[in-house]
Amino acid sequence: MSESIAKWFRSGNIVVLEGMVEKRERGIDNFLENGYDYDDILNLTKLFFGKECAETFLEKFVEKFAEADSTFADDQKKEIYVLAGIILSRMCENEDMDDIFSIAIYVKSYAFLGNKPVLEGIYLQIVSVYEKAAAEKRESIMFDYEGIKSLPKDVSFTINEGESFEINEGDAKKLSLMIKKINELCMFINKNYRDLADKNKILYENTEILWWLLAGFSQNVGKTYAELPLQQAALLVGKDLAEIVENKPGLYSADNLLCKVLDKNKDEKALFASYIDSCSDDIIEKMFVESDSNINTPILFALNMKKEVGEGSWYKVFEKNFGKTDIEYSGIEFAYQMYLECLMRKWLS
Repeated sequence: MSESIAKWFRSGNIVVLEGMVEKRERGIDNFLENGYDYDDILNLTKLFFGKECAETFLEKFVEKFAEADSTFADDQKKEIYVLAGIILSRMCENEDMDDIFSIAIYVKSYAFLGNKPVLEGIYLQIVSVYEKAAAEKRESIMFDYEGIKSLPKDVSFTINEGESFEINEGDAKKLSLMIKKINELCMFINKNYRDLADKNKILYENTEILWWLLAGFSQNVGKTYAELPLQQAALLVGKDLAEIVENKPGLYSADNLLCKVLDKNKDEKALFASYIDSCSDDIIEKMFVESDSNINTPILFALNMKKEVGEGSWYKVFEKNFGKTDIEYSGIEFAYQMYLECLMRKWLS
């Protein structure tokens, strides 16, 4: 851990003083031991991309590091940004699927908007952990059973009513071994049942995706994706795929599937604002059952704001919270981001 902190500090052009790394290690431990939620992950992501975070979060962040180093303060911006990235990376190491998923989607969302992380290496590390987890979920579809061997022979006893009975030491050992093996058998059956159920869920999901690919049809507008303008098709394709996917952390080949559905339009580009304005309030209402003021990802936030304040009026609100609306995106880039955001809303709301 000490070596990685020192490496990331040097990569971020931060001078590493004697005893500094050990103090930062304790600060990271202090922060993580206090527990964290999705708002904390969002604020860490903002810091990692050099953005302003919630003031109360920054105070808590600085406080945890000041407990290990009394000289640590909120004016050490560059170091705070790097530490935020290191903490996000450390969270991914815990192998909690919800944490890995939410961290990956938040950092991908900020990168999607053209923002640069303070350290590209940490960003790539986080994305790699997510992609690896998604790939392993699908690649482990084969079954691997380990049977239980050497079950003991039956041990039986007949006791008449009113009689006392004592078993000898040999029978007691046989009975104890049988109970142990029965427990092992129950655990074996339960584990393989869970594995079988999980793998069947993936197979069922794959079947649903196959039918969706073949149909190429949007239930929301009653047309095939090929009949729709690029902007609408990209939004609906991403949303529809996310509705089918139920197994965390999602598909590692999602972008390939989206390319297949969008086909000729996948590389055509349009402005962020035009993707959002292409959706009427009627379509947005069909896409989302209700408004959500707590949306923290760019596309869904923009759609929600457009529905609330109207076409064109949502630009300023979006730019204040996220960034520019005049960046160009290909159909596949926008569809993939929409897919990730809809998964996040479904799983972590």
